[in-house]
Amino acid sequence: MIRLAIVIAIMCLSAYLAQKYEKYGFLFYLVAVITYTLFLGLRTNYNDTRNYILSFSGASPLSEFVKNPEKMNVLHNPLFYGFVSFFRGLTDNYHLYFMLMGAVTAILLIRFLKNHSSGYFAYAVLLFWAYGLGMLGAAAMKQITAMSVLTLAFDALLKRKWVLFVIIVLIASLIHTYAILFLVLPLFMSRPWNWKTMLLLIGTAVVFFAFNQVISAILDYADELGKTVSEQEVFDDVSMNIFRVLVFAVPPALLFAFRYRLLPEMKEEQRILANMSIISLMFVILGTVNGANMFGRLASYFVLGNICILGWTIGQVFEERSRKLIIWISVLLFGFYIWYDYRGIDGSYGYTSISLLEFIHSIFT
Repeated sequence: MIRLAIVIAIMCLSAYLAQKYEKYGFLFYLVAVITYTLFLGLRTNYNDTRNYILSFSGASPLSEFVKNPEKMNVLHNPLFYGFVSFFRGLTDNYHLYFMLMGAVTAILLIRFLKNHSSGYFAYAVLLFWAYGLGMLGAAAMKQITAMSVLTLAFDALLKRKWVLFVIIVLIASLIHTYAILFLVLPLFMSRPWNWKTMLLLIGTAVVFFAFNQVISAILDYADELGKTVSEQEVFDDVSMNIFRVLVFAVPPALLFAFRYRLLPEMKEEQRILANMSIISLMFVILGTVNGANMFGRLASYFVLGNICILGWTIGQVFEERSRKLIIWISVLLFGFYIWYDYRGIDGSYGYTSISLLEFIHSIFT
């Protein structure tokens, strides 16, 4: 936990200094990127890390990969595994593979936080960890890579470059299939808590109260398309922690409570981010029934909305004096939540890594 705290502290401090000293902002941004890249690239264990190591070590040559119809199936993440085969042909050092993927993830995600946090860059970096994205990078490489690519789709959407938006989302879905969900965002460019939000709430309620029937039908349809989702992943009798649900509910609740003050001030960027935060909340609510892991990961595709809209919301609702107090109180509360959520990170299945010197040595041996 101490190692994680140091990583978070360095990234938050770097983000704060990037805000305070704009002349040297890029250098501090680079420190945050390098810190997160090393955190991802040096790891030897955490969640699915061992599976990624085995997958990399046993990857077939790219020439064989492209000839296999099963592996080239668009629903089986061919872009991700194709890259794994390509990179495995260059080296057997999985840390180089982790480091490269980590760098891409770090650059794109931290860039997004910097550009879309409305001046609350350091605060957004803290929320990046509180809402689980920081550790998701070490747990689910396919998903976090797809999510980092989707940040480019968000920028295309803001510029109303529809074709580019669709192309980027489709590319991301070849890395991780669930990224295709991002195609719903053009429907949520209007003000939050309107009739579209109500339809989303009604749809969530229907699935919530008819969970087994609706999810079973979706799984059957996915199976017909060739995308097999294990029923055990959904019906695993694991429910979302209510504490986590409450954390996800904070931005949507504030947006609803102060909507008459906030909605007139929203630009299109804030409207999309606000709707993303509501969508992510709907997924974690479904996770309270069953399939907490799956619905948590689905929510993660939209949680950048929670992360980037909360600082803006606090800035709009409270005057400067009160704003600083609220920010600091929330920093303490989110800090406690990070400790609560990751207090077992140093356990037998937790995060382990090699040192930077060991990594450098591995390159030349």
